Amino acid sequence: MKEYISTSSLLSEARMMCAIQEVTYIFVEGDSDVKFYKENMGLSNAYYRDANGWENVVELAGSAAELGLKQIWGIIDRDYHDFANEDYSTVKNLLLTDENDVEMMMFMSPAFEKFLFRCSTEDKTSKYSDLREPILNAAARIGVFRMISYREKLGLVFGGIKIGKIVDRNTLDVDVERLLNQVYAHTRENEIEIEIKPNELKALATEEIDKYSKQLLCRGHDVMDILSIAMQRVYGSNDAQTYSAEIVSSHLFMGYIPDYLHYTTMYRKLNENKSA
Repeated sequence: MKEYISTSSLLSEARMMCAIQEVTYIFVEGDSDVKFYKENMGLSNAYYRDANGWENVVELAGSAAELGLKQIWGIIDRDYHDFANEDYSTVKNLLLTDENDVEMMMFMSPAFEKFLFRCSTEDKTSKYSDLREPILNAAARIGVFRMISYREKLGLVFGGIKIGKIVDRNTLDVDVERLLNQVYAHTRENEIEIEIKPNELKALATEEIDKYSKQLLCRGHDVMDILSIAMQRVYGSNDAQTYSAEIVSSHLFMGYIPDYLHYTTMYRKLNENKSA
């Protein structure tokens, strides 16, 4: 039902709440974001509202800025907006995550080390000088295709891809051919015309992947899936159900604390503008 609520109704709701009580009203992309920021933002008298998508958040933050409403904000995932030269820095009441998304914020924080300390096998993790690197390398191999599709407006469908069928459980190597087979199949199922051949897309990805920071290419959900796979043989000896992507994400969520968020550029910008 929430998809039928207009942005004008959401803004009216926010303005009314701000008028009734002294509150910082923050629009976010989805329900999981509400839980994350409510737990970690650490603002007194703050209210978080799922706006059902980043486009709505941008619109709401822009409208609030135009009306001079300093109590109303929006937060969106950085995602691949920078790669597509979509500059939202001019939207005064809008914040972007420092990493690609909330899951990547958790992964790049000390919550990751906490999780591995408690749940991994030491004789396996001790082989790596940087425990994030194998995960980032694998996720970037997938993320670069997501980025190109977004930047070039190709409309490729990544929803529903089976990460477990394209990532090797022993090495975390990504089978790009299998990845593209899945993506192209899902895209055709959605009746979307594909404007680039797989071999052309693969060549473009090979050119692009080393140009950018791997962690900015990585999408958090891919990272959670790959970390789940890594817990089976690379970082541990568990079955797939013990550390599913959902369970891994829950562990990182529980290990994340407000102090980590408070060091982000996003948080500093919010506080600077609130006090201005």
